[in-house]
Amino acid sequence: MPVTPYDTSTIWRDGFQSAENLAIKAIKNFGEIRTALGTFVIGALAAAAVLIWPN
Repeated sequence: MPVTPYDTSTIWRDGFQSAENLAIKAIKNFGEIRTALGTFVIGALAAAAVLIWPN
């Protein structure tokens, strides 16, 4: 089986690098993501309360 220049170790290394970059971006954006997620969760809870609560 011939070894191509783009072998398994290169694929793994690129995969780890992109995972690392994604993690760095996620950490940088964590404040914004947390705010958006909090807003979404509060909105979802409010909607659920309105739907479930007997009027």
